[in-house]
Amino acid sequence: MKPLRFTSLVLAFSLSFAPIFGSAAGAPYEIPVIVALTGPFALLGGTQKQSLEVFEKFVNQNGGINGRPLQLDFMDDAGTAATSVQIMNQLIARKVPLVIGPSSVATCRAVGPLIVTTGPVEYCMSPGGLTTKGGYAFAAAYSTYDAIHTAVSYFRQKGWLRIGILEPTDATGQDGEEQLNKALALPENSSMTVVAREHYSVTDISATAQLSRIRATNPDVLFCWATGAAIATALHGLVDIGWNIPTYASHGNMLYSSMAQYGSLTPQAGLYFVGPQFVAKQFLPRGAGRGAVDTFLKAFAAAGVRPDNAHAAEWDLGLVVVEALRHAGPDPTPEKIRDAIEQIHGLSGAQATFDFRDGSQRGISAETILMARWDEQTKDFVAVSAPGGKPFGR
Repeated sequence: MKPLRFTSLVLAFSLSFAPIFGSAAGAPYEIPVIVALTGPFALLGGTQKQSLEVFEKFVNQNGGINGRPLQLDFMDDAGTAATSVQIMNQLIARKVPLVIGPSSVATCRAVGPLIVTTGPVEYCMSPGGLTTKGGYAFAAAYSTYDAIHTAVSYFRQKGWLRIGILEPTDATGQDGEEQLNKALALPENSSMTVVAREHYSVTDISATAQLSRIRATNPDVLFCWATGAAIATALHGLVDIGWNIPTYASHGNMLYSSMAQYGSLTPQAGLYFVGPQFVAKQFLPRGAGRGAVDTFLKAFAAAGVRPDNAHAAEWDLGLVVVEALRHAGPDPTPEKIRDAIEQIHGLSGAQATFDFRDGSQRGISAETILMARWDEQTKDFVAVSAPGGKPFGR
């Protein structure tokens, strides 16, 4: 199979925001989407659904998938692993070749064992989804390890060498702490030290005791790989004990809806994330990458939506899926879809330019992502590093 190079839709559309191929017609191309529309991850799931709906409209206004309109079928798993597994088993019984979702680390990991040998292709919407080279599982956005590796590089270059860890005990927190341990074990990070490790439950209403113990060790930066209610608990705790420290959190929080709820709790020293390239649009050179970001932003402007990191991840996921399906044939098997995705390179999206030939099943690496900080005054995410984590001004 020849490598697939994405050249038509995004590059042409970036030049003028007008239909290229005309509206799609014919039998719809249905793709089921397992998403958390209710439950603890409803904010994230709602954003994921919104992004995919904008993408669906964009695709159908521009030719669909080989002339067939894209039709996404959203299925609510309420953010619970048991329901995700139940829905996935139903889809496997229907012999669907491709599933988008679920939304979170835990739900993606729950359905992973169901698709190991036969598919369908599962494209997890969480960056924490497990992937195996040559397997049927793909994950949107950059990996937890790449995000944390980039953040640790930024910390080191900023002189933040003493790290205090506050982690929830859920799958997200465990994944974050595991990947931080790997990043800190690299030779270039030998000068860095974990001075405290504390844990709390996602159902806890306070983490002040844990934060007080961490504070006593005098760290330079607080590492809290948590999302949703769990990160809100941590930020409330910082306010409660009057502690102002640079705090790094999961990019799963890079949602304007989330920041509207707890952005005011941001430490003056900064709340940091690893972000996609569209956050640093003004620093991008003109070309395919800049054009793809313009296309993404214009599509959401037309929908009256201010896009954030989750929108970018699912938009790019859609780009990958549609490009693969255009080359996989009218009734593709899971194998054909998987093989088509694995050959894609040169696909410019909102987050980065993708290349799936490395077997990561993500197509995106630490070299293309950057550090961002929440600015409570402008209510926006601001780039503070070049791709790879080098602080601006250094």
